[in-house]
Amino acid sequence: ATARLCSDPLLPLIQRHTVRHPLLVPKGFIESTRDRTISVEHQRAMASRCRFTMRASLAADHSPFLSAPGELAEHLHVMARLDESNVEPTDQAEQVPHKRLPTVI
Repeated sequence: ATARLCSDPLLPLIQRHTVRHPLLVPKGFIESTRDRTISVEHQRAMASRCRFTMRASLAADHSPFLSAPGELAEHLHVMARLDESNVEPTDQAEQVPHKRLPTVI
């Protein structure tokens, strides 16, 4: 698995993009039940602080993109379509710079 890891691209962290108000964007949460880095109890505690449109449980470790890529892709595919009918056109959406949010553990 380590051989498949690579650096994250920088451009998505600094480019401007179109977003709706954060409370209006549908959110999903996928817990990894075999994660030995962040326990499933801690994942659920962190998730309890947010409102999610969809929650899913995945029998995967801390890197589900490596340990369960097919199942992860299925969940992400469903989540990506949660609110397609309410997507605002780019010209009407607010332009805001991307900011990296702090991680709370």
